[in-house]
Amino acid sequence: MSVKKTGTKAAAKPAAKPAAKPPTKPAAKKSAKPPHASKIVPGVKAPPFSLLDETAAPVSLADFAGRRVVLFFFQKASTPGCTVEACEFRDLAPRFKAAGAAVLGISPDTWRRHAKFKSLQSLPYPLLADKDALIAQAYDVWHQKLFWGKHYMGVVRSTFVIGPDGRIEQVWRDVHHEGHAEAVRAWLASRTD
Repeated sequence: MSVKKTGTKAAAKPAAKPAAKPPTKPAAKKSAKPPHASKIVPGVKAPPFSLLDETAAPVSLADFAGRRVVLFFFQKASTPGCTVEACEFRDLAPRFKAAGAAVLGISPDTWRRHAKFKSLQSLPYPLLADKDALIAQAYDVWHQKLFWGKHYMGVVRSTFVIGPDGRIEQVWRDVHHEGHAEAVRAWLASRTD
C-alpha cells in the first residue's frame, strides 16, 4: 500500500478588495432660508434700548418716538473702516436731518472711548456704548468671526432704519464701510420723495 505524500499547498490569497471609494457627502438639502435667518426684519418692532452716550448720559430708542432713526452698528471706534463709515455719516448728517432722520452709532466700546472718537472726528450724532453687546445681540449683529485664524465674537457691520412707529423699515447687514452712508441716504430719499 502506498501512502500518498501530501504536500502543503500555499494558502490561497484572498481576492484583492476593490479600492475603497472616497466617502461621499450626502446631498445638501436645499432650503428656502439661509442657515441663520434673523428675526430682525422689516415690519417687526425694533428692540428697545437705553445706553450711555459719549457724555455718559442715557439715550433710549423711546426718546425718538415719532421720528425715523438710522441706527448703525460698528465694530470699534478709531479703527480705519469704522472711522470711514462714521465720517461718511457725519458728512451726510445735514441730509439725514432734512429727511427727518436721527442718526445713532452703536458699538461695544465704552462711552469714554466714544467721547474721544467723537471729538477727534467731529461727529454730530450720539455714539452709544453697548459694552456688554446686549443690544448687538438683540439686533442679531453679534456673531462669531474669524481673523488670522482666531475665532472671536464681534459686531457685523449693519444698519437699521427704524420708522416713526418704532418698527424696522429697512436693514443692511454685513455692509462695506465705504459708501454705505450714501446708500442709506439714497434709500431714505426714495421714501420721502
